[in-house]
Amino acid sequence: PWPGAYTFFNEKRVIVHRSRVIQDSGNIADPGTVVRVDASGVEGAGSEGVVALEETPLEGKKKLPASQFAIGQRIKEGAKFTDSV
Repeated sequence: PWPGAYTFFNEKRVIVHRSRVIQDSGNIADPGTVVRVDASGVEGAGSEGVVALEETPLEGKKKLPASQFAIGQRIKEGAKFTDSV
C-alpha cells in the first residue's frame, strides 16, 4: 500500500509489495546483500537482520512472486540491492 517500499537492482527500481522479517537480530552480511534465493523467494540482509521478499516486480511491471522475479532478473546469492541508482 501507499507509500510503499522500493529498492534498486541493476539500476532498475524494484517495488516491494510484500515482505517479512525472518531474522530480526544480528547482521549476517552488508545491508542489501542477497543471502538466499530459492523457490520461496529472495532473502536479503538488512541493517538488523534478514528480510524475505515475497512479491516484487520491477517498476511498471506486473506483480510477481519474488522467486519468479529472481529467475527473470538472474539474482544469485551475493548480489546487491541498493538504495539509489
